[in-house]
Amino acid sequence: MKRTYTREEFIKLFLNVEHIRQGVEDMKRFHPDLDVDKEVQRIIDQEWIGYERGY
Repeated sequence: MKRTYTREEFIKLFLNVEHIRQGVEDMKRFHPDLDVDKEVQRIIDQEWIGYERGY
């Protein structure tokens, strides 16, 4: 049986949010208008959607 995780468990166990944030902050060099918090949230949301769909 496949173990399912809550969104919070998934983020804590499988995503390195600080690493994601650093990557987004690095992208600001080329995209100064980038909203770091929104982009980090968008990436987390995409990872969560992929997990829910079984990717």
